[in-house]
Amino acid sequence: MYKNRTNSNKEIELFCKLIGNDCGLSFNPSNYLFVENRIESLRCRYGCFSLNDVIQKAKSDLSIKYDLINLLTINETWFFRHQHHFEILKTKVFPEIIKRKLMNGDKNIKIWSAGCANGAEAYSILMTLLDYLGADNDFNIKIIGSDISVDSIKEAQNALYESRALKNVDCNNRLKYFIHEEYGKYRIKPHLLNYVTFEMLNIVKSWPPRDFDLIFCRNTMIYFTPEIKSQLIHKFANSLNKYGYLFTSANETINENNEALQRVYTNNEIIYQKKSSEMAKKLILFKDSNNMNRAINLMRNFGCHFDFLFNNPDVKRCNALKSLYVPENETEFVYKLLSESGIAYKPEEMFN
Repeated sequence: MYKNRTNSNKEIELFCKLIGNDCGLSFNPSNYLFVENRIESLRCRYGCFSLNDVIQKAKSDLSIKYDLINLLTINETWFFRHQHHFEILKTKVFPEIIKRKLMNGDKNIKIWSAGCANGAEAYSILMTLLDYLGADNDFNIKIIGSDISVDSIKEAQNALYESRALKNVDCNNRLKYFIHEEYGKYRIKPHLLNYVTFEMLNIVKSWPPRDFDLIFCRNTMIYFTPEIKSQLIHKFANSLNKYGYLFTSANETINENNEALQRVYTNNEIIYQKKSSEMAKKLILFKDSNNMNRAINLMRNFGCHFDFLFNNPDVKRCNALKSLYVPENETEFVYKLLSESGIAYKPEEMFN
């Protein structure tokens, strides 16, 4: 029998560095008690006297390391979590993607749910897409769900869920997409499994194939250091098709001056779209910064796209503080919006 003992902060710090170096997870001193409580059962299971013993075993045994990761990442989720994101998919993102696909004669749709947990997010995206396209569509749909947790991937592949995971699923979709089994559990209907594949993936060290039309990475980057988060955002942008979209959670915002992704304000939410050098823009010069700030708030409310000029060396700083880029295909609507709101502005030349 092992004596109870309290792990020192030094041991916990060493443990956090081990996990951090391997998968980028970040734990500050305020999380140390959480870390210690999470691994206590694992320490007993593997017959370890101290946290240091667990560290030594994890260095040589991958199964123990993955057990630790499972314990330290919160994997519980449910279908249509953050429902407003799925409304945005249905009313804005999927209509844009499908319209562009049809114009280009492309029938392939590729989506990635990064940090998919038990798979509910990936299936929710699929259900939203199928509801929009209809059952008889001829698109080739491929959704990849990835997670660092082995247990989560097994649960996603099993496709069997407790009733509480369906709290945001209405009766019609329960009948359409689920089989009600014993003990109040629900199983994803078999034909849906053909669209989705799940794989264990450490996104800090490996990456799936590129060319995604849509990436969801919500409540995942909160675990990473700022440096790792910055690297991931860069990789996500490179993995998106032209005009592809990235969804993050509200507490994982991306800098509005990001070179590769532009913010899209819609339904009081922020999502991100890959920028394209081919997208023609117009420069709007406002009378002063107050008028520009009013315009920003107005355009955000109406879901308009815009970019700041702070990083453009060709624009004088005095003008950058009162100017915005707007996509050419939105300028007519934006001009009307600004004029009706009494905002003083002047359109400038077109940029390509």
